[in-house]
Amino acid sequence: WSRPWRGGGRAREGAEQREREGGLGSEALAGRSVMGVEEYVEVERKASEGVDAATVAPRWPEEDVASTSSDATPSPQERLMRKILRDASAKVFSQDPQGELVLSQEKRDRGSRAAGPQGGGTWLQRFAEDLEEYVEALVLRETEAEFWSKAKALARQELEDKGKPRPPVDSDDDSIDSLDDDKEVLPPSETPRSASTASSGWNERLGPATVCLDVCNGDVILDERRLSIKSLSNFCSARTNCCVIAGAWQYEVVLGTAGIQQIGWATPTCPVTNEEGVGDFPNSYAYDGKRVRKWNVSCHPYGQPWMAGDVIGCCLNVDGGEISFYRNGRPLGVAFRGVRRHTPGMAYFPALSLSHCERCALNFGGMPFRYPVSGYRPIQESPKKSLLQVGALVLEVLDVVACSDIVRDSLTTDEYFLMVDSLCAKLVPALLSPYFVDGTLIPFLLERTSGEGGELAAPRCVSLLSENLSDEEISSLTRSVFGRISELCRSSFCAEGAAVTGSRNHPYLRLGIALLENPRIRSTFFASEESFVEPIEGMLSQKQPNSHDLAALLPEVWWEGAEDAGIDEGEMKAACSSLEEAMAAVEASQVRLLLCVLRHSRGTFKALLRAILSKNKGALRNVQPPGLSDNSVLTSLYYALLRLVRPLLAENNEKLAALLPSSAFSEMFLLEEEPGHYSDASRLGGAYSHLRKTVEVAGLAETELEVTVPYQSVLNAGTMASEDSRALYESIFAGYHEEFLRCVEDDGELVALVFDGINWLYHLGLASKCKQASLQLQNQVSAISQLEDAAKRRDQAEPTNPEYHKHLKEACVLFREDVVESVRQCSWFKALLYPTWKQEAMFAACIFQTRLLLQISNHDRLLQFVPESYVETVMDSFHAFRRGHPPVRFLLGHGLEDVVTFLVLHFNDDRIVNLDVRDVMFQTISVLLLHRDFVVAFEENRSAQDSFIESLLSCFDSRFWIPVSNILLRLCKGMGFGQKRTNESTSLIFQQLVQDTCKAKPDLYAAFLNRLFTIMNWTATEFTVAMKEIQEREESLVRGLPPTSSDLTQQQRKCSIMFELSVNLLRLLEFVVRELPASFLGAESSSVVNVDRLLETMSFVLQHTTVGPDSVLFERIVVGAQHLTVLEKVSRFAILAPVTGILTNLFVAAQERLEEKKSDLNDFVERVASSRIDVACLEYLAHFVTGEVSSKPDLPSQQRLGNFQDFLSALKEVQTEREARVEVDDLEIPEKFLDPITYNLMRDPVALPSKVVVDRSTIVRHLQTDQTDPFSRAELTMEMVEPEEALRGEIEEWMSQQKTTK
Repeated sequence: WSRPWRGGGRAREGAEQREREGGLGSEALAGRSVMGVEEYVEVERKASEGVDAATVAPRWPEEDVASTSSDATPSPQERLMRKILRDASAKVFSQDPQGELVLSQEKRDRGSRAAGPQGGGTWLQRFAEDLEEYVEALVLRETEAEFWSKAKALARQELEDKGKPRPPVDSDDDSIDSLDDDKEVLPPSETPRSASTASSGWNERLGPATVCLDVCNGDVILDERRLSIKSLSNFCSARTNCCVIAGAWQYEVVLGTAGIQQIGWATPTCPVTNEEGVGDFPNSYAYDGKRVRKWNVSCHPYGQPWMAGDVIGCCLNVDGGEISFYRNGRPLGVAFRGVRRHTPGMAYFPALSLSHCERCALNFGGMPFRYPVSGYRPIQESPKKSLLQVGALVLEVLDVVACSDIVRDSLTTDEYFLMVDSLCAKLVPALLSPYFVDGTLIPFLLERTSGEGGELAAPRCVSLLSENLSDEEISSLTRSVFGRISELCRSSFCAEGAAVTGSRNHPYLRLGIALLENPRIRSTFFASEESFVEPIEGMLSQKQPNSHDLAALLPEVWWEGAEDAGIDEGEMKAACSSLEEAMAAVEASQVRLLLCVLRHSRGTFKALLRAILSKNKGALRNVQPPGLSDNSVLTSLYYALLRLVRPLLAENNEKLAALLPSSAFSEMFLLEEEPGHYSDASRLGGAYSHLRKTVEVAGLAETELEVTVPYQSVLNAGTMASEDSRALYESIFAGYHEEFLRCVEDDGELVALVFDGINWLYHLGLASKCKQASLQLQNQVSAISQLEDAAKRRDQAEPTNPEYHKHLKEACVLFREDVVESVRQCSWFKALLYPTWKQEAMFAACIFQTRLLLQISNHDRLLQFVPESYVETVMDSFHAFRRGHPPVRFLLGHGLEDVVTFLVLHFNDDRIVNLDVRDVMFQTISVLLLHRDFVVAFEENRSAQDSFIESLLSCFDSRFWIPVSNILLRLCKGMGFGQKRTNESTSLIFQQLVQDTCKAKPDLYAAFLNRLFTIMNWTATEFTVAMKEIQEREESLVRGLPPTSSDLTQQQRKCSIMFELSVNLLRLLEFVVRELPASFLGAESSSVVNVDRLLETMSFVLQHTTVGPDSVLFERIVVGAQHLTVLEKVSRFAILAPVTGILTNLFVAAQERLEEKKSDLNDFVERVASSRIDVACLEYLAHFVTGEVSSKPDLPSQQRLGNFQDFLSALKEVQTEREARVEVDDLEIPEKFLDPITYNLMRDPVALPSKVVVDRSTIVRHLQTDQTDPFSRAELTMEMVEPEEALRGEIEEWMSQQKTTK
């Protein structure tokens, strides 16, 4: 119960020597003002009323006072300390009147003995004796209670053996209760063996007293106490070293992750493998909250979904044959009944199975249960009650001694610290017990830590403990306390609800910060990186609630348009406000926690940040490595760092340039030994090792980057300028920032690391959180729409059909449940991610990072070393702003130009070798151009005006043709035939730029047009193939034959996608034809090739979608699309409308050319007449489109429909004329006049370098896809071909002869 006094701490070295010499201080008591118990009580009463103790408490003279007395009067110090002991014991035993009574009797006995002639020694020695007698009394009382409990049990057993009916446990039978009379206490060594074997309950379990995980199957990591497990295998299992055979037992599991875990009980015969575990075999029972199932050979729905940090109670009633589970103290119901028992081999072990990377911690009773269940005992016996009581008593005394100025004034310095050391010696055994730390010490410290609004300060007794404990003791205590605080923070919510069990995490977080204010505790805590990273992560975590938890936090749910008049909007907003305030309080304390780390040392702060980043560098892998931090840790750390540095990003703030060296990021990106979180990180130019070998890095590390941030905070100016917003800005940022600057001083490396950490934390953690929030918001919108639609149909349903009406009412109930769930989830994410200050600070960080990238891009080689996460974070941030709740629109005037500039300049940058990164940039541009505000930003951007269109056209290749076509279609949205006019994303400026760029760069335009025709032919062909596959699949199913292709749904999805892509490309071609019709009209070979390819495509589409044998498949698909959601986008008008627009645009342009030349020949109509387009298809097209357009209020399309009718009439006239004359193709053509590739009559023959003569249009078309001679495979360009004028003359003469003959 005690340890040798070391004379350490703050006690003076001479104190021990003076004690050996016979006492502390003077021999004289006479003349000293003595404070008795009455005065002590009076002073304490006035102090509690706010009266200054110095004005009422008499002070002792400075000279020493004799501590020995020859008479029976106790010294004033002794009277004072006995009063403190009495008060402390009354408080400790406030719930144990019997214990207080026993101690009171002991105190009276000691008082009478001390008053006798035997009294002697110093008052400090007598105080130590009093304390020792307290300890002895507690131990004695517990020993007596245990003995008589065992004796009563033995007596009942003996009575039963004699045939006498066994009385109940609470019986008043004299034959048993007489044992209490004249009882003589036996020491433990003399306790009868029979009594010890009659111990109540503990003969119902088998195994050692200390319970831990013993047998493990698979690759696992266990902590030193074997109570925490982490799985490294596909599916590992473990069980304890102790089992139960009777009685009712409980243990708890704290989930570190929320994946697949099967937790429960199993017999030793359970044959677990790396594929099957607890619950997969007979006589094993488990609960899995990930899949919400209970397992015993088979699985059945049970329980609630669990979340990381949940405390799962596992209860087994062996005698009753029942197993039940609890989640955070809330019963989930009886999971299993009829559990086999009382047969050989039916001993049940606590057991669990975990999938890869899952982890949890178990408590079998070595610490107090978070949620004890009445009637169930812990598997591991708790420590002796006397140990806990002694610790609690001494802790109370120590706290009084530390807080009372009267005690300090009444004792000399030596006396004070000798007494403190004596108390600490008694307290050490309890402090080394995790049970005491969790059940007594932490609640004690929480009670005495300042409240929510005050300054954080640990209880004064903490200072005394830190000064008087040895290094080993303080290290063990610090590790135990902070480990427990960390676990409590992980497993507690930030807010309280009506049905949410457990406490909030904020008090534990504040306690941890308060303890770190103590210098010795802080230095011990941060002594090694292994000891402080995990606890800090725990204090940075925010437990995620599931649907049941949110129902308790937000019991009332309201949304815009809620039909239930009984829903109170005010209650919903009040609950959301309370949640936001609770979360804000936690986040503010987390900032203080980081500042506490920084105050300790800048090196520790850097080590913490690098350790967390390195630990989570694999968070985005498809198969995540074990040991990742919870996502809430990364999110909390991101916002905490952002609050510290946000004022540096304000307009005209010169501190950033002074703190951040101009070459800080250059050096960071080019370190030869990559930081932990940079290892394996992809760079924009490729792998880092490859770049070091191929890129000249000399001088790059010294590259200076001047990043200015003329960004005005929207909290201080603009749309949110107000006194309240400025006060909010000061409360959120300014105070913490000033302390941050004081701690940083001139450490530019730390500032650069913080900005780098902000980037990585968003990339690794917050980005996925924002995507989840966006998905929930989409679900909410969809659920509300479905509910409104179902309610409308319910109200319109005929009362004559009660079954249908009942079905609609049930559907409304289900849809309403979905809406309520979605609204609650969105409210949680809104509190977590979308407060205004967070959005504003994220935007400021995004603009800073964008400007940094723009500066780096000016240096060709340096950009290649930038991690890809820097670009992806900028892109993801904008998606987060767009999908926010509500979307961020007021930030458009602040820094958006920089983001647009970066996107325009680098989505086609060859230095970015990872095409996925460029694809992300394309997607960002495409999404931003959906909104008119962003379109205007692009139109006004100088870089976009200069190079945007050119870069888009050059990117139209096999990889990026889809995003490029989407972007171009957005810019011309509503301009096509049959489209609704809209100004949302249409840009006349960029439409003109497309025309100007194509005219200024004909080679670029020709390449773009060639790729457009090639890809369009591919998508149209794939669409027809998909239709045939669907037909074959359906026919095989009808005949009952095995399937000949992939799943029908997959084929239908492929058909829908190919149809949509084909339509988009036709729309794009329609836009090109409208803007640049000259490239399809005229006698130039390129124009001839273009119009021929266009007409081939039109013919193919019309043959498969209008009339004729090839259109039968499309007719079946269109009819089926009316009943299949997956094919809902497949429609005849969607694909025929752009065809109509293309033909109409070219006809109108040809007519305009005709009027300019004053000629009677329309070249385009002639080309159509000579093509393979069937007039019947065009007649069907005219009839169908007329019916579709005439029924819509689309005046422009109706006007253009008239032009299409004119085109059809002109085509029929030409067809009639052509029928009256002999076609050249119908005659026998001399072989030398035929093209050797197409076998058509050559109109403009040219000779290739290989001496082969072909038509010019044929070789022009060939060179668009292949730059070699088709006969010799040698390199070929149009400049290398020679016109065959003589042959051309012969062909023309032959044709004239044929006409004359006719």
